[in-house]
Amino acid sequence: MGSKVGSDRSRSVCAQQLPQAAVACLHKPMDHLMQVAVVSAYPFHMFAQAAQLHRHGMLYGLYTVMPKTRISNVPNSRVHSHPVRAALRHGLRALTPAIDDQMSRFVIRGLDRWSKSRAVEADIVIGLSSFATDTLRRAGDLGRLVVCDRGSWHILEQRAVLEREHEKWGFQPPRFDPWIVSRELSDYESADLIFVPSEAAESSFVRRGVAADKLRRIPYGVDTEVFATPDRSGNGDFRVVSVGRVELQKGHQYLLEALAQIEYPAATFVGPIDHEFGRRFADQLTRVTCTGRVGSDEVARLMRQSSVFVLASVQEGLALVVLEAMASGLPVIATTATGASEFVDDGVHGYLVSPGDPDAIAAALHDLREDRDLRKRMGDAASRRAQEAGTWNSYGDSVASTLAAATRCL
Repeated sequence: MGSKVGSDRSRSVCAQQLPQAAVACLHKPMDHLMQVAVVSAYPFHMFAQAAQLHRHGMLYGLYTVMPKTRISNVPNSRVHSHPVRAALRHGLRALTPAIDDQMSRFVIRGLDRWSKSRAVEADIVIGLSSFATDTLRRAGDLGRLVVCDRGSWHILEQRAVLEREHEKWGFQPPRFDPWIVSRELSDYESADLIFVPSEAAESSFVRRGVAADKLRRIPYGVDTEVFATPDRSGNGDFRVVSVGRVELQKGHQYLLEALAQIEYPAATFVGPIDHEFGRRFADQLTRVTCTGRVGSDEVARLMRQSSVFVLASVQEGLALVVLEAMASGLPVIATTATGASEFVDDGVHGYLVSPGDPDAIAAALHDLREDRDLRKRMGDAASRRAQEAGTWNSYGDSVASTLAAATRCL
C-alpha cells in the first residue's frame, strides 16, 4: 500500500507553497489518496488525529499500546493494539513507583519495535515525539514522508524553562530522562515535517535552530458536545476554575498569589497535586477547592458552574483545556506561554498575560469579577470562537490538507 513519496531527505517539503496549496490540494485528483500511519502509545491528541484521518479516508492504521475498547471514532480494523506492556507498566508502577522511568522505556521500546515492521508500509508515518524513533527512521530510509508530532515546546527549551522555575522556587530539578531527550532530538532531526500546536511551540524550535520550513503549526480542537455553553443568566456567583496538574509548570504558584491579591474568590483547582508543590504551598491550597484527578464529564460540569478559566502555565504547547473552557462559554485568562493566543484575542475572548505575572492575573480577575456584562460578552465571544474555529473537524481538515500539500510537492 505504501509508495515512495520522496527519497531526497534533505529536500524542503515545498514549505513556501503550503499556505496557498493546503485547502486546494483536497479538491484536486490524486493518483491515490495517501495513507497515513499514526504511532502513539497513549491518547494525548493523537487518537483524535487518527479519527480525523479516518474521516478523510487517509488512515492506514493507528499503532498504540492502548486497548481497542479505549479508542472511539476509529474502526477496530484500523487499530493495531499492543496492550500487554502498558498493562504491565500500570501494575508495576502502582506497586513500585520508583521504577516508572524504566517501565516507560519498556513500553516505548516495545511499541517502537513492533510498529517498525508494520507502520512503515504506509505512505506517510506520523509518530508522537519520542515514541516512534526507530519507526520514523526506518520509514525515512524507505522513502516515506516522515512526520514528528510534538505537542509541546522543543524539549531543550522546555527543560530550560522548567529548570529555571524550579531553581527560582527552591524545588528539586525537574526530571527529564536522558534517553527520552535523545529520542526527541533524533525525531526532530529525522522528520521531514514537525507538527506543533501553537506559535509558542513553533518559536521554541526556531530558537533551537530548527529550520522554520520544517515546522507546521496545527492547533488542536475541542469536543463541542461534551463542552458546551450553559445558560448562566441566573448565575450571579463569581467562580474561578483552573484545570491541570497542580505544579510549578502550570503556574499555580502565580495563580495562588493573584487570588490572594483579590482576597480569594471561590476557586477550584482540578487535577492531581504534585507532592512537592502540595507540601510547599499547603497553607495557600487550603483557601481553594482541590478536586484531584477527575474525568472529562466532571471537568465539563465544573466549567459550566464557573465564571472564568485561568491557565497560568510557564510552558505549554497548546493546552486543550483552554479550548474546552472557551467552548463552555468562559472568558479565559492565560499566559502567552500556553499556546492560548491561537484562539484567544486579548480583550475579546479574555486576557493574555506574561508568564510569571501574578499582578496581571489579579487585575484581569478583578475586572471580570466586578463587571458581569464583561464576563458575559467575553464568554459569548469565546464560545463562538470555539464553535467556529476550534473543532476537531477543523483540526483534522488542517492535518489532511497539510499532508496532501506536502506529498504533492515531493
